[in-house]
Amino acid sequence: MEQPLTLPEKALERITYQTIRSTANPAMLIDESGRFIWFNKAFTKTLGYSEKDLEKMCIWDMDENFTKDSWPGFWDEFLQKSIFNVITIHTKKTGEKINVQMIIHKIEYDDKTLLFSYSQNITEFVQAKKALSDSEEKYRMLTETSNDAIFIVGKDLNINFVNNTGASYLFSTPADIIGKPVDCILPPEDADKYKAKILKIIKKGRAEKFDIKFKLPDGKRWFNIRIIPLKSNDPGDTLVFIYASDINERKDTEDALHTANKKLNMLTGVVRHDILNYLTACKSYIELMRMEIDNEKILGYLNNMKSSARSIEKLIIFTREYQSLGVEKPKWQNVFRIVEELKNEVICRNLNIVNSLENLEIFADALLFRVFYNLFDNSFRHGIDISKIEVSSYERNGQLVIVIEDDGIGIETEEKEKIFDKHFGKHTGFGLFFIREILSITGICIYETGTPGKGARFEIIVPEGHWRYSR
Repeated sequence: MEQPLTLPEKALERITYQTIRSTANPAMLIDESGRFIWFNKAFTKTLGYSEKDLEKMCIWDMDENFTKDSWPGFWDEFLQKSIFNVITIHTKKTGEKINVQMIIHKIEYDDKTLLFSYSQNITEFVQAKKALSDSEEKYRMLTETSNDAIFIVGKDLNINFVNNTGASYLFSTPADIIGKPVDCILPPEDADKYKAKILKIIKKGRAEKFDIKFKLPDGKRWFNIRIIPLKSNDPGDTLVFIYASDINERKDTEDALHTANKKLNMLTGVVRHDILNYLTACKSYIELMRMEIDNEKILGYLNNMKSSARSIEKLIIFTREYQSLGVEKPKWQNVFRIVEELKNEVICRNLNIVNSLENLEIFADALLFRVFYNLFDNSFRHGIDISKIEVSSYERNGQLVIVIEDDGIGIETEEKEKIFDKHFGKHTGFGLFFIREILSITGICIYETGTPGKGARFEIIVPEGHWRYSR
């Protein structure tokens, strides 16, 4: 994109007719009446008028900023200066309008005073400038109407910008905050830690986000902070955008829900304990009745009652495990360490556990340990001649696939989905059902993809952003 013309006065001190003719820019000579006395080929080519057209035209016929009535005033003004720089609009023969910069100089030729003008098409420059201005206006509107507090901090850790929302949280104005060190918006006890984090983000060029509780003039509030580096060709101009979203209501809701869950779980535990006690008493009475009755038909009824009581007992015991699901917040957990710990469990002592997960971490419910325990237990119970379980992983389209496979008898094709049902199998089926429930809390899926007769193979699909490797 061309820049506007600049021409020092000394370059125009001795303009000759030959100089005028040889210029590559559109050029023309205009007399006091506004008529075109001369024009070069670049002028006719740029505007699309023929020589015959221009011989009949005046300056105001192709420039909307000059009129017949205003021309005498412009003429006198042009004569008073050695160089006149005009930004105006020319109209081409096709009707298209172009932005131009005209350099106008007074010259004496054949005992006449004329104005020599040469120009440059600056339409692209004007459009780019307008686009930049529009972009800045949109940016200003976005920042000023945003409900987020927005700060821009430089490499010197001074605040270069703050929007009205950010200033209002501090009971201040942008003018009072801009130019001050970033310390003024950070918790004093953690200021050094967060300043080091900002410098690290500037150095590495990677955005980060985290939750933090700020002490504000009207009390403490939770914010989700996103720090985004703005890359620059000049390292000295490196900036970071800091977006602070008020999440205090969300945090209060989460805390209230967590407290309610804890109370509900405590109540459930008490009720379950009492039910199990009554159920134990019922089973004892059933056993005593069986000892006292010889009638085969009634004994059959009692056996059915005892079987039902056992089923009820299994269901209640399962709720003891299931009630912990989702009580604790999901967190990053090292899967490699979980598998290593399981090697010491009774069900794994006679098995060769091959752990190829390195330092893999996934974001999952706090009961993730039960997922792997139940999978290993499932292999141990149903694999028959099982001797080995191998745990590995690989990346697929941004997702991570964790593979748990054994060398047992495998699972029949028609049963691959049924095994995750609540009551499928020889036992209650709660193990695999429970696994799927735990994983689904953080969007993780599980499927059985093994070959019948060659061993079971479970694939745990971890979505992008929910897995990483610890340092």
